[in-house]
Amino acid sequence: MPHRCSFSSFRGGHGGTAPTAWERSRSALPTFKPASINLQQTISLIGRELRKLHDPTFEPSSVSNTPEPNPTQPSGPPPTGTRWSHLNQYERKYLKEAMRAYDQIVELTDDVPAIARPYQLSADDVQRAKDYAFGSGVSRYEFSPDLRMAEAWTRMASGQGTEIDEVLLRHEVFESDLVVNQGMNQPDAHQLAQERYPWSVLIMRENP
Repeated sequence: MPHRCSFSSFRGGHGGTAPTAWERSRSALPTFKPASINLQQTISLIGRELRKLHDPTFEPSSVSNTPEPNPTQPSGPPPTGTRWSHLNQYERKYLKEAMRAYDQIVELTDDVPAIARPYQLSADDVQRAKDYAFGSGVSRYEFSPDLRMAEAWTRMASGQGTEIDEVLLRHEVFESDLVVNQGMNQPDAHQLAQERYPWSVLIMRENP
């Protein structure tokens, strides 16, 4: 437990003689708790009390007990977007490029029909897979962004998708159907989708 520090608890003086000006100043100072007040505020309060003793025209009401804000320190917690708030600061730093790519995919408006037609999928299935993998599913299921997935989606949207890109697409269509339409929990749905469409295994073989 911190010690309670009181300037007025120190007793100086010389026997029965009258207290000196310093002793009067010291005994008039307020009591502070180090655990509940910072150094800047302590100095401000001490200065105010000393000035009151020596300047009868001083108006203490004109001085605030609140210390001046420190411009080198933030006034509150750093702002974080709800979309990526599940990532820690290091993940947000090193996955910045992937996060940006995901955000750009969300903003696309013509990618769904461009992907659905050549792979003979319904636009609804592709839209659900997009929302699940790159949109609202990111924060709901706390997905970490994968730049390779974003690149695959972009290739397919531009008509340049590879066979492995198609595996990813069908993986996300299948998994999102299990989770969104059938109510399966995400880890189990991912495992089933991985067994049928093992995109992560294939991509690791291609880029070890």
